[in-house]
Amino acid sequence: MTVSSSTAKVSYSGNGVTVAFAVPFYFLANSQLTVTLRLSDGSESTKVLGTDYTVTGAGVLTGGTVTMTVAPASGQTLVVSRNVPLTQETDLQPNDRLPAETLEQSIDKLTMITQQIDEAVDRTLKAPLSDSSSLDMTIPSSTDRAGKFLKFDTNGEPTAATSPESAITVEDYGAVGNGVADDTAAIQAALNALTAGDTLLFRNNYKVTASLTITSKSRIRLTGKGRVFLSGAASSAYIFKLVGTCDEIEIDGLTLAGDGNASYTQTAIGCDSGQTISNTRFHDLNISNINVGIAHNANLSGSWTKGFCYSNTFKDILGTVSGSGYGILMAKATQITVTENVLDNCGRHSIYQGAGALCGNLIANNVIVNHRSTVGDGSFRAAAVISRSSDVTFTGNKFYNCKDCCLEISHVTSDSANCTNILVEGNSFTNRGNAVHTILIGEQAIPGSYSTSSVNIFNNTFDDDLAVTAVLPPNIYILNGTNITIESNRFVRRNVTSSLSACVLYGDETYINSSAQLNNLTVRNNVATANATAGTAGFVTVCSTASTGTNYYWIKDNYAQNWPKLIGWDATPTNPNSFLRFRATASYNFGAISANTGTAATVQIDGCKRTSSVRGRPQYSLISSNTMYSFYAKDDADNLVAIQVVNVSTGAIDPVDQTFILDIEDVEPYYG
Repeated sequence: MTVSSSTAKVSYSGNGVTVAFAVPFYFLANSQLTVTLRLSDGSESTKVLGTDYTVTGAGVLTGGTVTMTVAPASGQTLVVSRNVPLTQETDLQPNDRLPAETLEQSIDKLTMITQQIDEAVDRTLKAPLSDSSSLDMTIPSSTDRAGKFLKFDTNGEPTAATSPESAITVEDYGAVGNGVADDTAAIQAALNALTAGDTLLFRNNYKVTASLTITSKSRIRLTGKGRVFLSGAASSAYIFKLVGTCDEIEIDGLTLAGDGNASYTQTAIGCDSGQTISNTRFHDLNISNINVGIAHNANLSGSWTKGFCYSNTFKDILGTVSGSGYGILMAKATQITVTENVLDNCGRHSIYQGAGALCGNLIANNVIVNHRSTVGDGSFRAAAVISRSSDVTFTGNKFYNCKDCCLEISHVTSDSANCTNILVEGNSFTNRGNAVHTILIGEQAIPGSYSTSSVNIFNNTFDDDLAVTAVLPPNIYILNGTNITIESNRFVRRNVTSSLSACVLYGDETYINSSAQLNNLTVRNNVATANATAGTAGFVTVCSTASTGTNYYWIKDNYAQNWPKLIGWDATPTNPNSFLRFRATASYNFGAISANTGTAATVQIDGCKRTSSVRGRPQYSLISSNTMYSFYAKDDADNLVAIQVVNVSTGAIDPVDQTFILDIEDVEPYYG
């Protein structure tokens, strides 16, 4: 017969019912078929003739049938393939007649063997026909490839590699990785050899004595669980320094450390000004004992556009002078996202956003702890700084036990730079580490042609335990600035034993010479609670210039429990452009008032008078009675509003000691 079809294999999908499967190709014997069942999980089993299946049709040109004992289930695949023994069993005798049928069957068998080999070759890894015939496609010996990965070198020839995928290890270029040998040259050689799409793997402990440069690379990744540390390097060395034009550089998983000298300016990852950097990803790194963590730097020239810095841990970032002590730095870098990092004990600034007009940067969900824990001196060295920048979102960050201010937002006149359009939302500031303000707004100088403006402080929590720091200044300190909104924040003071300070300090005479430098402040819908009343400060303190100037400000609908008053003025207020409204000033205990004596408890609303009805409502009814109580104003002739606790049913002043919430609305400035 002829072998008229090149088919040597057929597959069927099981359905749990069908047991008979056609074999659409010529085979010589029942034993020359292999039946394989592939399960839904990818595993395979070879079935046994006579036990798992039977065959009919051997020697028939059109093929035959395989009948399974058990129907293949749904999700299973049945594969029937020809498996001809690689033997030649025909013995032709000398001088005998040439038996045509026997000879033809032998040729048929050879053809089947050829088809069988061809089908197997089709499933192998092959070099294209256009490749040079000089390529050596022999894989390394078993000794050389044992425990390693198949890789292709720069010629496209197979070699054995110690890392998977397209990764190169620094050991491939001679790195020792024992933490003693100097691996600088080997790692630099590996970096130089990287091409687009390559991954460089670090798996051990590598000592380097000079900067490792990544020069004009694109689409490369440095990764692994290894540690790279500077030892004896120059004071301004980088661990990884980006040079030239770099795009899509990813560095992750590594531990990076410096020499540990607080007077140095060593940097884990960064660049000098003048480079063109874009689309970077730095994540899951552990960075410690160095002077600068990650520096997205285009301060003087060059550009750094689009980058992600996330899920990194920074510990003990050393130094207090400019150029050191920075965890994450962005200088004229744009479209940078800094998120979900942990920064512990940075010496100058944990996160520094500087000199970024229209930068569009996002700083979100980071945790900053123990800022300047060992070097805090009461000066303003904020954990996070937004300076000389615009269009920055600062949200969801958490601060714990930070000294020398948590957040600074400021322009810099000497750099001809405004700071504007800043959103600070949903952050928490817990337990200031020393007696410094939580948020500082404005430049520490009298503004010239530049200003801090359009700053929105929304939905943040300020939580201070005075058992940690007994005397604390106001949380939000506005030196100067315009169009500032402080809204829907929560202020908490615990363990009050000495005078309460204001929550918001509006203006500082040292840093203003005109009320226009404080124009348009809104403080509304904030809630402040303290466990005790102490001192004489208001929830908001207004500086003399704002009290007596013509700048506009709105203070309304705030609730301050146990603050002695809502507003305190540093000078007798005469500003015609101040707008005040108090919704819920505080919970007050009016004391045990003697029945029918006319004695009234008083609440001081400093500098204000009633312009419409003053009314109160009890926080709850008395447990001993269902009688509800109301308040009325005894008089409103001056800024002391007297409140009597009156029984609604009898009209009598009630003697019961009870706490009520005072609700005063529609109050305007009153100057006596």
